[in-house]
Amino acid sequence: MSDAGRKRLLIVGCGYVGAEVVKLANEHFSVFALSRNPDRVPEFNQLGISHILGDWLRPETWSSLSHFDAILFSVPHRADEKLGNQTHVAGLKAALISQGAASETSPRIVYLST
Repeated sequence: MSDAGRKRLLIVGCGYVGAEVVKLANEHFSVFALSRNPDRVPEFNQLGISHILGDWLRPETWSSLSHFDAILFSVPHRADEKLGNQTHVAGLKAALISQGAASETSPRIVYLST
């Protein structure tokens, strides 16, 4: 199937777990990884996914993205309460608002916490 007809999956936090998901998802989705680190591009290319440079905690990152059919959040939990709130409340809030989570076209959201 060409990329034009495929559903779009965004992985936020494409570490070990995200990379394992990619192995299964590549057959059915056009897969993208959101990362702050441009040095990960070769790794993502090797997995057959597209890299989007950005910080998921910043609303402007989300406002610049197009719509995804599904989003996997696989961001490690932060033990520090302030950081945990930032990553697991502020980041999710920005993502959900920008991707129309309350609309009829909202993406399927999968949230993993380790």
